[in-house]
Amino acid sequence: MAYSPSPPFSAPHLSSLLRSSSSAALLEEQDKYFSVLLAERHKLSPFMHVLPHTYRLLNQDVGFVADFISTKLVEFSG
Repeated sequence: MAYSPSPPFSAPHLSSLLRSSSSAALLEEQDKYFSVLLAERHKLSPFMHVLPHTYRLLNQDVGFVADFISTKLVEFSG
């Protein structure tokens, strides 16, 4: 299985997003970023034994964004 790089996607900067007045826009941006992270993790999974540090860092970012989204959803709904 060959690895095909995704188009460049930069992580939304939390400081600029937090300045945004809309919590819904913040959640939407984080959700898009989360989807991209999961797609990248899926693409890298066959190479986990070759790139263990990359895979670990990607998993850390996935966890961070998932926690952030769940926290914001609780704040947004409550």
